[in-house]
Amino acid sequence: MSSDHEEERDEIRENDQNIPPKNNLVSVKYIGLFSLAVFLYDLSEVYYKKVFPTIENRLVFNGQQIHWVASFVLLTTIIFSFVKQKTKVLGVCCASLAIGNIIIVLPFFIFGLSFSKDDKFSEEERKICHPNDEVNKISCKEDVVGELKGKISFSFLLISRIFISFGQGGLLPLGLSHFYENSKNGWNYLFIGIVICWKTIGSVLAKYLVILLKKLPETLVGE
Repeated sequence: MSSDHEEERDEIRENDQNIPPKNNLVSVKYIGLFSLAVFLYDLSEVYYKKVFPTIENRLVFNGQQIHWVASFVLLTTIIFSFVKQKTKVLGVCCASLAIGNIIIVLPFFIFGLSFSKDDKFSEEERKICHPNDEVNKISCKEDVVGELKGKISFSFLLISRIFISFGQGGLLPLGLSHFYENSKNGWNYLFIGIVICWKTIGSVLAKYLVILLKKLPETLVGE
């Protein structure tokens, strides 16, 4: 009889060892970090979608350079799909999103490429120079300084998009899957609700920032 009891105890111990620990404190720390990452995710995505067409139009960009940016976005997303260490990836995602958000606005403040509604510009200065455009025949002089600014700004854009892509590529898929693997105790629904709230806040705040920042182009301020 004693041997039977010992075998049952051994089986119970083995089963207990196979059950992953459910530490709510660890889950709370994780949800805080993940909420911050999701907030930065939406903040950068909304801002980037509004700024990118303006950068493409006002700077010296061509279709080939834009395709390079898109290729880097796809490449970094594929790389993150093979990563298994989800908690470490989440920290890298937060750092990448933060760095990308900072880099993407540098050309506007360094070169003064944008203008607000209060600034006075002539109609010719507001127009965009398209050398191959036969419809809008605008006389544009070749400006070496302008081309240099365009190349430098494109470098900022490319680098920032790489950082943002690293952050976005593994954020939501790996983060949400980590919930279901480590929060089986009923807390996952609360955590997902908190994440959705932060995601909504990030999206709304990004739209207000686009309106309030003085250095943004007139097309983004809403005219």
